[in-house]
Amino acid sequence: MNWMKRHFKYINMVWASILLLGSCTSESGTGTPDVTPTPVKTDTQHEIQLQVTDRKANTRALVNSESDLRSSNIRIDAFFHNTTTTYLNNSKLKYVTDAWKFVDNANADAVLTYYWPIAGSVHTATGASSLDFAGYYPYDYTNNRPTTNSHVTLGTYNTTDGINFSCSNLPLPGDQGSLDEFLYAFVPEQTSNSNSGTVNLALQHPFSKISFQVSRAYINLTLNSVTISGFKRSGSFNYKNNPQWLPSGDSYNNFTMTVSKSYGSSYSFPDAIGGPYIVIPQSADLTFTINATWAGWSPSTKNIEIPVHVEWLPNTSYTYHLDLDATNFSVSVEAWGTNTDYPLNY
Repeated sequence: MNWMKRHFKYINMVWASILLLGSCTSESGTGTPDVTPTPVKTDTQHEIQLQVTDRKANTRALVNSESDLRSSNIRIDAFFHNTTTTYLNNSKLKYVTDAWKFVDNANADAVLTYYWPIAGSVHTATGASSLDFAGYYPYDYTNNRPTTNSHVTLGTYNTTDGINFSCSNLPLPGDQGSLDEFLYAFVPEQTSNSNSGTVNLALQHPFSKISFQVSRAYINLTLNSVTISGFKRSGSFNYKNNPQWLPSGDSYNNFTMTVSKSYGSSYSFPDAIGGPYIVIPQSADLTFTINATWAGWSPSTKNIEIPVHVEWLPNTSYTYHLDLDATNFSVSVEAWGTNTDYPLNY
């Protein structure tokens, strides 16, 4: 009889262990993050919440309104701070009903729940509890790249550069057509105490945007074309303490905007003639060549070459104003998409 009691006592201990293990597994949330050992957080007060904003809107019809931002998917990665150990790997974020939610890409976008890691028990090598978040919008999960932009390749997260990607032979401005830019976000050192566990993904533009206008012109002058030469169309981007590009390749690239506009005595300025175009951020000495026709010149049609030094920065809009009355340029640098000084017709 004593033997049987000891036997059943042993069986009960085994079943208790199994039930306890099952309880821990079920409470850790759907879609357990990719990390070893598995970080278990059962307190729903420490669920990872996300808000998404577009820091600079209005770029090539990609994001013109809040509804545009909510109409596509966002890829989210999370890494233990200053390590390459992933906590969330290629997770999918979607706007569901009234909030941004993690969803299961392989299961009809079923809503998932992730929790913040516990300090000292999530990454045994560092004891890290804070996370670095990276986001990309929109994201093409079929081709594993930013949507429609086959010229951009995402790199591997590392502790030197943070998030990084490269761009190869970005189409010339005149050939960009409906090419969409993509947006990115990088939010380091987030914890369950940061904004009550809510991560604000402020999406930014990695490229520069350039546009062109005529601000003045001789009466009856006809503008035929504007050519910009000497810029680079490839480069690599990294974001650690500050977003920056390293342009690469030859710098003989040029493109020509065919304009064919005649300016009469009653013409209203400014006149938008090209853009917006996206370009690789870079510091460069370019040549702008204006081809124009005016009866007061001899010969009446001529090329006017003007050297222009540019400092194209990420997430910044540049509007170039052609003053064809004095044959020079003025340049304004503005926040992306505002163009408050000389509004563009787009």
